Amino acid sequence: MNKIRIGDLFEISTPKGKAYFQYVFELNGIGSLIRVFDGLFDTVPEKLYEIVNNEEKFFVYFPLKYALKYNVVRKVLSSNVPGSVQIPKKMRTPNVDKNGKILFWHIVDVETLQREVVYNLNDLQKNFSPWGVWNDTILIERLSSGWTLENWG
Repeated sequence: MNKIRIGDLFEISTPKGKAYFQYVFELNGIGSLIRVFDGLFDTVPEKLYEIVNNEEKFFVYFPLKYALKYNVVRKVLSSNVPGSVQIPKKMRTPNVDKNGKILFWHIVDVETLQREVVYNLNDLQKNFSPWGVWNDTILIERLSSGWTLENWG
């Protein structure tokens, strides 16, 4: 298996094109934090190395080692995480009823894992990335459907 390191850029195929993300952090017990970039591509972008300088669409934890082992993702570039990238200190997750309606949000402090209950997100909280681990199925579905932090909830 290819050894992975912080900064590596990966490709994942979706029904609507190839998507790219960068491995940026490892949280023991949770997994690999990735920064997911905007856009789906029919072919590998000519200046692939420039993607890491783009602003991310969102961050999410992802089982990267397993996805690479089972060829769900492909490492396409070894790089560094730009100095301007800030690892999220807070993330959010919804608490939903049996019909999928969001009852409230948990704002999770990534360092302490403390949760705060919020019924109405403020503008800052609406930009918090999702807390939790997404597998490849969820990641591909969300990327293919045009999911964004702004239209979440």
